[in-house]
Amino acid sequence: MLMPGDSEGSLHEDLQRCRRLVVIMRAQVLAPSRKQQVVKQLVTVVLEQQQRQQTQWWTDTSLPSPRERYLREIQVARIKTIQRRWRRHLLQKRILAKVRMIQKWKNRQGVSRFRMSAVKIQKTFRGHFVRKHKIDLASYIAGLLSRVERLRSDREAYHLKCGDIQQELQQVRLDIEIVRDKISDKEKEVANLISKTTAARDSSVVLKDAVKLVKSYQNEVAELEELVRDLDKAFQELNEHEPVVHVAATVIQAFFRGVHCRMEQIRDQQRQRQTYTR
Repeated sequence: MLMPGDSEGSLHEDLQRCRRLVVIMRAQVLAPSRKQQVVKQLVTVVLEQQQRQQTQWWTDTSLPSPRERYLREIQVARIKTIQRRWRRHLLQKRILAKVRMIQKWKNRQGVSRFRMSAVKIQKTFRGHFVRKHKIDLASYIAGLLSRVERLRSDREAYHLKCGDIQQELQQVRLDIEIVRDKISDKEKEVANLISKTTAARDSSVVLKDAVKLVKSYQNEVAELEELVRDLDKAFQELNEHEPVVHVAATVIQAFFRGVHCRMEQIRDQQRQRQTYTR
């Protein structure tokens, strides 16, 4: 016979065995449904990933917001403005340095370096004058040719006059030399006569005549020297009034006016740059 304790123990074991069998049977029955749940979960995960990829361009947190984009644009604009002002400042510095260098070079080299600029300014002014007054170019050129011919004829006359004056000067100098030779000869004759005369009366008469002759020759020499001085003065005046010299002086004055205008323009530009940089 079984004891009551043994019967309870065996009953408990039977109950546990039955529970296990029920769990196993339930697992076997519910296995397909769990597989379906797992498959559904996988499908949902895949769909969520696809949707996340499609909507990433507006749900992505790495992209800036509209305010951030606005602030970034303002910052970029400020940076560009600063860079532009800095480039302008550097350009102004280079321009001012170049202007100073040109000014030093011009001061060092002198006015002769401004000849081309003065010629260009005059050429531009002549073209402006022609366009403004509508001058007939043919008549203007004919007038220029007549002026050139007149200048050429004046120059030829000047050279002829200079040649005549030089020949006259040479002739006067030769006459002076001849008179001086005569004076020296007469002085020698007077000295010989004084040494050879025995009578005091005869020697005094000869001496007086010789002194008069010497004085007349000396007066002639003084007149000739005065004539030489007058001729030299006339030659110098003729050189001063030479047509070519007059034209050259006009050209030099025009160059100086062009240089003066150029210098004033450079000074005005420097003042404007200084006021702008301040």
